[in-house]
Amino acid sequence: MDKKFEPKYGKDAVARAMLYFPLKYTDEIEASHKKEIDVSLLLKWHENFIFHPTFIKVITTLLSMKFKAVAIHGSIIQLI
Repeated sequence: MDKKFEPKYGKDAVARAMLYFPLKYTDEIEASHKKEIDVSLLLKWHENFIFHPTFIKVITTLLSMKFKAVAIHGSIIQLI
């Protein structure tokens, strides 16, 4: 049975996370698993579901306030 999951929301974050692992851990992922990664779909999600410009402005402002980092978890912003 061919089971696939497609998130309704957060496709941008999912795409970036899914693209990160094959890039970071290229040698650790088996070739058979690499073939199953739909890179073109993930790139499409990355390009088409970007953060809203206001959200980017908020993040930029927070980073300028001397926080070391800003972690984004869905719609929750964590200041570090």
